[in-house]
Amino acid sequence: ATLEYAGYYTMKLNEKLRVISLNTQYGDDINFFLLLAETDPGNQLQWLNETLWESAENDETLWILGHIPTNNHFAYPKYAQMVLDILQPHAHRIGGFFTGHVHTDGISVALDKETEEPWLVQYVSPSVTSFTHLNPSYRVYDMDSGNHVEDYKQYVTNITAANLEDKAPWILEYSARDSYQLPDMSPASWAVFAREIFTNDDLFDLYYKHYYTSSPFVEIFACHQGPCRQKLVCGTLAGTQNETAQCMHDLAAW
Repeated sequence: ATLEYAGYYTMKLNEKLRVISLNTQYGDDINFFLLLAETDPGNQLQWLNETLWESAENDETLWILGHIPTNNHFAYPKYAQMVLDILQPHAHRIGGFFTGHVHTDGISVALDKETEEPWLVQYVSPSVTSFTHLNPSYRVYDMDSGNHVEDYKQYVTNITAANLEDKAPWILEYSARDSYQLPDMSPASWAVFAREIFTNDDLFDLYYKHYYTSSPFVEIFACHQGPCRQKLVCGTLAGTQNETAQCMHDLAAW
């Protein structure tokens, strides 16, 4: 009923696992009605809050699905922040928050506004299309016994080789845990990684290579320094685009 009404829904996969799929287009910054009045289109935020607290009574693990990441420049910051504020009390039950939209490969770690402690990771998957200047890519998540993300493996097919050889085999591009030397996939571990790519050139280059799915355009786009790099690394430690902008301002002031 909610899917037909407003494009969002929830369903239980088993007794202790619930999927919540959000209609992130309501928070798209081209939804100019949000600029006129910061309302709750489709009553989605009210529904999300009620659904989360109902699921808490049964101690369910949550998989959150969405299209636009909350830190993306297409996500209206105040709406994105309202979503995060509703999710935060349930952070310990979020087994994974999965988004896409940008076609590139990245993460977004949300920090508590008062303590700056990391509490949420958004996994932003790249696209299975080559739009734009990318190798097609798909991702497989490994979940632990508690239905939390334990690792993910990213697969790509090399467009250049496919055109030369007339076939497009899928190959393993990387494993998150192995490639980034993560002890686990917790928000704390990803926050350590995110802070390190601010200054560790080798680690940043690896992240940037994966960001463009090992496409040859990695070198053409040349985002290894300056505002381009600052925006990319700041986005990994930002829950909304306002936080990305603040981080870039702080870096410029150093």
